[in-house]
Amino acid sequence: MNFINKSILLTFITFIVGCLATEVQLGMKLLVLSTSFPDSIIKSLQSYSIEYDYLEYNYKNPLKGDLPLYTEDNQPKYYGVVLGNGDLTVYFEDTGLWNSILTSKQWDYLYEYQKKYGVRIVALDDTPSINFGTSIFDPSIWGVSSTQEMVMADNDVAKSIFNEAGVKSTATLDTRGLYHVPGKIENDKIATPIITLKPNEEIKEESVVAAYIKNDDGERLSFYIAFGDWSINSVMLNHLWISWVTRSLYAGERRVTFTPHIDDVFLSTGLLNYETNELESTYNSYRSTVEDFEILKNWQETVVNKLPEGSSIKCEIAFNGNGVLAVINPAIALQVDGERYCDIEYVKVPGKGVSRWPEGNYTLSYDKEFLENDSLFAYFDKEENSKNFFWSSHTFTHENLDEATTFDVENEIKTNIEMAKLLNIYDKPYYSGKSIVTPQISGLRNADALNVFKKYGIESGTGDLSRPTLINQENPYLPFFTTMESSNYEGFPIIPRTPTEVYYTSSTVEENTYIYNLIYEDEIGESTWERFINNEVDRTLNLMVSLRNEAHQFHQINLRSHDLEEKESLLQKWSNAVLEKYTKFVNWPVTSLKLDDQAQLYLDRYNRITYCDIEKSAVIEGDYVTAIKISPKSIEKDCKIPITLPQNAYKNKNESKIAFEKRGKDRLVAWVSFEKGDSEAKTIKLNPPLAWATNAEAIEEEEEKVCWSEELGYRCCNNGESIVEYIDESGWWGVTKDTKEWCGIIKNKKCWAEDFGLPCCESDKLDYILENGVIGYEEKYENDATRPAGGWCGIKSAADLVNSNAQELFKEQLNL
Repeated sequence: MNFINKSILLTFITFIVGCLATEVQLGMKLLVLSTSFPDSIIKSLQSYSIEYDYLEYNYKNPLKGDLPLYTEDNQPKYYGVVLGNGDLTVYFEDTGLWNSILTSKQWDYLYEYQKKYGVRIVALDDTPSINFGTSIFDPSIWGVSSTQEMVMADNDVAKSIFNEAGVKSTATLDTRGLYHVPGKIENDKIATPIITLKPNEEIKEESVVAAYIKNDDGERLSFYIAFGDWSINSVMLNHLWISWVTRSLYAGERRVTFTPHIDDVFLSTGLLNYETNELESTYNSYRSTVEDFEILKNWQETVVNKLPEGSSIKCEIAFNGNGVLAVINPAIALQVDGERYCDIEYVKVPGKGVSRWPEGNYTLSYDKEFLENDSLFAYFDKEENSKNFFWSSHTFTHENLDEATTFDVENEIKTNIEMAKLLNIYDKPYYSGKSIVTPQISGLRNADALNVFKKYGIESGTGDLSRPTLINQENPYLPFFTTMESSNYEGFPIIPRTPTEVYYTSSTVEENTYIYNLIYEDEIGESTWERFINNEVDRTLNLMVSLRNEAHQFHQINLRSHDLEEKESLLQKWSNAVLEKYTKFVNWPVTSLKLDDQAQLYLDRYNRITYCDIEKSAVIEGDYVTAIKISPKSIEKDCKIPITLPQNAYKNKNESKIAFEKRGKDRLVAWVSFEKGDSEAKTIKLNPPLAWATNAEAIEEEEEKVCWSEELGYRCCNNGESIVEYIDESGWWGVTKDTKEWCGIIKNKKCWAEDFGLPCCESDKLDYILENGVIGYEEKYENDATRPAGGWCGIKSAADLVNSNAQELFKEQLNL
């Protein structure tokens, strides 16, 4: 390789290359400060898996000294601050007065940190203050409990905050059940309304409930309203401030899932007798048909057209193989009592129990040709049909497993696996063989059942939100693990699922409404279908926007559609109503997950929290975040770390442990993989750098190019290395910082001069231009100490000329 030495950059310029600002690594944690535990804040941060430190200070536990904002080696720990209740006011028993638990000096220390590192502050349950350019709307009305509608303010700042969060202005938000203090803007030079309140009987004019403040210390977002984890309105406000305070850059992800589970497929279900209120199964029952599943398949294909880009909807079939035999010939179907006869929280003693199967080591003695006498089996035996749905086992006969012996459980599990193999779904990518939906959420306190599950490769079970004893109460985004106390078995993961009020005996709107009233009429009065569905929509929407990933339970009878006038099942009606309202709130894509993948989602979260001690930091250079550094401290188990990025990133094709995922128009997520024992840090370089300082302007994304020098055995230059040292026929060359080896420079077309150690000119209107037409002079910078090259600069519009023929253009200047 023949290199051409560059001894002089320009004979009239001496330019010293160096950083104007020291690189800072800012910890990617949020600091949450409050005087009492802020459930709403914590649960929303858990929903994203965003890391935080919670510090609680009150009269009995005041802060001593300064806030712990730095690590032991004096590195900044937090890239955002959340105040749980405004200025942290508490009642001082010794003085009988209300004041902030932080002193003026402690607040100044926080504001100094905010200003120094460009972090944003969010204040919830705040009070309007003249110090932040706002005041109480009516001093005679300090706070309001009545309901007011909340509306996005009509200004660019408010629109930007909503848009950044993916929250639509059409979201119907109000203050129902939330005490709030209506405010107004006093100083519009520092305060801007973000959310306003519509007038009501108490406050008869428009007022402000959320404001953006920009002052000398930095940026603040204040909400003059209390928050509750039970309130969908609080949840939606949390999304606004989370995206704003993090600038949509966080170690976590925002994922919405929607998976209807259909239990009891292949079985028949008795219908309700309106006169006796009893189920009749012998002469009055329903079994879903081929036509029902065709209608459901078509619905899945079309409903996504109404959802945000990147969405996908697919139902999961939890099947019981015995139903196939019962249709072909009831005499050959297994007659096993499936009812529960014990307390719902019964913990079975291992080795005990009740055997209900008529024979042990049962084996299906029927071939596929015989089983295809059932039209539904024959339909799903064709992969063109079965692949349209997810599949999982619901046991063979639907026996309750709470008291079941090993004898019974083994028959239930292995026989349904045999049926799955005959159906030709067992090894398919849409089948979940490592998870199970047990009948009536049973067997999860039965160690014998759990041991059988493990024997057949089943590594997790499905729980139910109606069973709080089987739900992770500390963090609902993680699995519940069985214990010796709960199940005589340690460590079997249970993944939550949500029951719907669409009942396992309902095939029509009329039937479901009738049963709903049987259950709730004494409590809430008589309901119509419309009232019922509105209640279900509100309940389910709250779960979805809370980023809860539970599947939604239905039953095979709920698919009835082929013989109904509208050709629309209860499952479709329920789902359509939920998804329609969802699209009015947010523009996040919705995806369905098969049971194995849903379980893995929960387990991955648990593993990275429990077994992976990893530091994440934002690399700040000047006013911009240029990269994310992920540094493992202790990796006890393989794990994947999601890093959500507000914009694009440079993808290194040689970096196999960083994968990128983008669903529709949602944020780009980088998945960083670590193996047990890993110690090597990973870096994600942002493209373009993210504006971080308060007044920093956004930079346009650079076009990614192939690293041409890799084919010659040399890596590409990193930041600080991309200064031209040599030029040859292959391209421009720099020198690596660490090994002092050659590296290839990817030419910077937007400011090509930086590759030669020159600043770029601000415009083409220059005081002097060299004959080659690529270098100019700006007199106003002649004595500017920040530009050691004085007024000399590279002309931006000459980028193509320089990049295509640099060697000739710089022949004299480079002393070639």
